[in-house]
Amino acid sequence: MVAFQLLETILYNPQDGFYLLDHHLDRLGRSAHHFDFAAPDRAMIREQLDAQVPLDSPQRVRLLYDPQGGVSIEHSPLPDTTARDNLFGIENLEALKIKLDTTPTDTHDVFLQHKTTNRRAHDLARERTQVGHGEIFDVVLWNKLHQVTETSIANIAIRCQDTHGKAVWLTPSAQCGLLPGTFRQHLLDQGIIVEAEISTDDLIRAQQRGDLMICFNSVRKVYRVVLV
Repeated sequence: MVAFQLLETILYNPQDGFYLLDHHLDRLGRSAHHFDFAAPDRAMIREQLDAQVPLDSPQRVRLLYDPQGGVSIEHSPLPDTTARDNLFGIENLEALKIKLDTTPTDTHDVFLQHKTTNRRAHDLARERTQVGHGEIFDVVLWNKLHQVTETSIANIAIRCQDTHGKAVWLTPSAQCGLLPGTFRQHLLDQGIIVEAEISTDDLIRAQQRGDLMICFNSVRKVYRVVLV
């Protein structure tokens, strides 16, 4: 018996509808294929979302998908505020504190590459760094080659200077072992961020130089972080 479900966490607001829904359904389809789940019925999922989620207020939606193609939907209200979906003025935001994990994560773990209800690796990283206790908001995962991958709930990027002195936002390459976030793909498609290998030392030096760092996912969108 399969002990996990596929998971997509989706932002809904009345102005934009279900944010990046096509990206979420594309990823769900890839994961279903990988785990040999039934192929998702996209039209049925859209109907279920419209039927079960309150459409008059912002919602955080959890779409759970089982091996036979069954869908269950959970939702919770979000504050009626506009999440930031661009990087303009990001330096003026208050930064949330993040911390490097104390041990490398096995990024060959398939549950790090697909979003599911099996979040053991993320939970252990959060426990090791006491996320949620005190001021630490999240933990930065890294692999056995000391390459930064992601945080426990988001993708990450740092602002650097290229060889011509132009500012560029770098995010860890998918080849380093990470969850390909839907908002990450959105930023890549728009050319706002580019993939690169970022070592833990690179991240530390970036913080020491005062380079800007951001995290992002499809619900919180973009927020500023600082390494401590």
